Amino acid sequence: MIRVSRSAIPASLKTAAAIELPKVLAFYGRQPSKSSWKFTAYREPAVAAELKRLFHKKCAYCESKMMTVQPIDVDHFRPKNAIRTGRHLIKPGYYWLAGSWNNLLPSCILCNRPNRYESGGVTVTGGKGNDFPLMGTTLPLPRYAARSRVYREPQLLLDPCGKVPPSKHLRFFHDGKIEPKPLRDGTPSPRGKATIKVFALDRTELCDARRDVALRIIGELERLEEEMQSSAGPNGARRRAYHLRALARHLTDDQPYLEMARQLIEARQPGFLTLLPDMLRYYWRDQAPPLHNFKRRNR
Repeated sequence: MIRVSRSAIPASLKTAAAIELPKVLAFYGRQPSKSSWKFTAYREPAVAAELKRLFHKKCAYCESKMMTVQPIDVDHFRPKNAIRTGRHLIKPGYYWLAGSWNNLLPSCILCNRPNRYESGGVTVTGGKGNDFPLMGTTLPLPRYAARSRVYREPQLLLDPCGKVPPSKHLRFFHDGKIEPKPLRDGTPSPRGKATIKVFALDRTELCDARRDVALRIIGELERLEEEMQSSAGPNGARRRAYHLRALARHLTDDQPYLEMARQLIEARQPGFLTLLPDMLRYYWRDQAPPLHNFKRRNR
């Protein structure tokens, strides 16, 4: 999961939501009913199209590529029909945010829908569904509330378009596994822990897919480290440029598991991500900048 800056609201969604919202508020403002509103504004074709463009056809939560084997789910980050937090199931959900652009994210089926999956040899249930856990014993707002009140809720789930970078709470490893990042006091991040559990980010197949990408990244880093310690010259510079470009390819926005790639590279070569653009420019011109801080790792 990486942080993505949200684009402007699609015009068709803005129009459809403005028409739908007063009807929704009137519907839920009446006496409690067993029925629920059939939301349509968020189904505007421009919504899915813009979310796919914004996230480069990746799931906002697990960063896997979509559309090859499954369609996109337009997920409501704050659930619209019902809210599950701990043992509580509250109905309705955040119905007034059903057509809010800031509440919509692209998700794969496995992150968005409850499923049984394997993690660490144990079969568990994961997938967001109606889950929206809050810190402590806090309960969600039961009725229509101003935006400022909603966003002050002590939510546990990390929002890919929120103010808090997911990198502060999630830690990735070279074997594809994921853990909540330790806080300053050494305890695992509650937000990281809840995010991993709710979105099933530790499912075995996903860890295996991340591991395959991690192996390619580590391989490119090792080859680059060897080249940096070898003799210079035109051929050496070209080889270095080749490995730099191969490594940089894993760091483009359209690549899966970008946050893992950043963490693995930074852990092995601190400061390298900052140097990479300049290194690419220099070696593209067969010129070598001072790289005395580049470390060679023993295998």
